[in-house]
Amino acid sequence: SSETKATLRFQPGARTGLKGPYFGQKPPGQIPEPFAPGIVSAAGHFDFAVTFSPDGREVYFTQRREGGLNALIVSRLDKDGWTMPQQAALAEGFPSNEPHVTPDGRRLYYGSNRPRPGETAADYGIWVVERVPGGAWGKTRYHGPGMYVSAARSGNLYMTDVTNVAGTGFGAGVVYPWATDHWGAPQRVGGGVNDPAVADHSFVAPDESYIIFDSSRPGGQGGEGDLYVCFRKPDGSWSDAQNLGDAVNTPGTNFCPSVSPDGKYIFYTRNRDIYWVSARVLEPLRARALK
Repeated sequence: SSETKATLRFQPGARTGLKGPYFGQKPPGQIPEPFAPGIVSAAGHFDFAVTFSPDGREVYFTQRREGGLNALIVSRLDKDGWTMPQQAALAEGFPSNEPHVTPDGRRLYYGSNRPRPGETAADYGIWVVERVPGGAWGKTRYHGPGMYVSAARSGNLYMTDVTNVAGTGFGAGVVYPWATDHWGAPQRVGGGVNDPAVADHSFVAPDESYIIFDSSRPGGQGGEGDLYVCFRKPDGSWSDAQNLGDAVNTPGTNFCPSVSPDGKYIFYTRNRDIYWVSARVLEPLRARALK
């Protein structure tokens, strides 16, 4: 009932005439607002899980349409302004969701339900594409099991363990540490990230100074998920989790957080729409967590 009533203003792929960062939208303060109503957030479909290229000129997100199938959506900013979001060709016609562009812009990870190498039956997993000379994306290849990837500048990959590959419980937030030329075994993220309940979708800051995630925990706002944050302590461990509070969370479902490449805005989904809010909402929580 609280979904935006804004309808899509243009046909997919059309020129919008909108210029400037973030579709030329007025940046939010510490009260969340729907992101780009009628362009990104719109009535009639479920929008979630947004990511930007480091230069802010590409945006990818998930759109769940009638029938319940997820589609990977892209919009680009060029000299004539932003294009209207449309289905991304790189998803190759398979149901796909939850994209993440790495901080260096070289890779795009996303979830997809398609046959893995050597198999015929479709199964969910993480797939990845890499930039090729000229800036386009190369061929999609299978990365591995998991859900909702985010990458640090160190190369460490954070995601949700949906197959218990880490042996630490289904649905836990895990990290695959990068070591020179390969990823190590997944490790359960400590502190308040998975305690007293697992982190469903976690996004790590590029410098790994904090991690935002959604989780259903006692003392929350009463819905199926609230946003929480943990901060890196001086000893390298993670702090206890801090609820982002009533201004951000609602009695509904609040999930799939991410942070803009410039670190200024938090994006997440509520009311079937993508919202954004100033990252300044984290500062009092940082002080409380690291006191």
